Amino acid sequence: MALRLQHLRKIRQLTQEQLADLIDCSHATISRWETGERLPDAEDILKLAKALKVHPGEIFAPLPKEADLTDAENRAVSLARQMTPKTRSTWFQVGGSLAQSVQTPKSPGRAAPR
Repeated sequence: MALRLQHLRKIRQLTQEQLADLIDCSHATISRWETGERLPDAEDILKLAKALKVHPGEIFAPLPKEADLTDAENRAVSLARQMTPKTRSTWFQVGGSLAQSVQTPKSPGRAAPR
């Protein structure tokens, strides 16, 4: 749960302090939850879910397994994490446009006999 909470917070591009302000607690409390030192109670889980715009059960869902990604996908994830939100948005727009423009090559047919 600890790493999932941290993952959801970072996806929403929130600092621990910002999340703490949203749910009316200290950033030290957020840190303790994210390190697994403590667990949030049921009321705090509902507040976290609302602040992170997720269903409460999603806070307990397993993290996506990066081990299941290819090396190229892992590099892309790593690069995206280092980008500013604006740069990341532009990067995904360009990548989406590029992906749409690439056509899947047709399988080669048999050459006609000469």
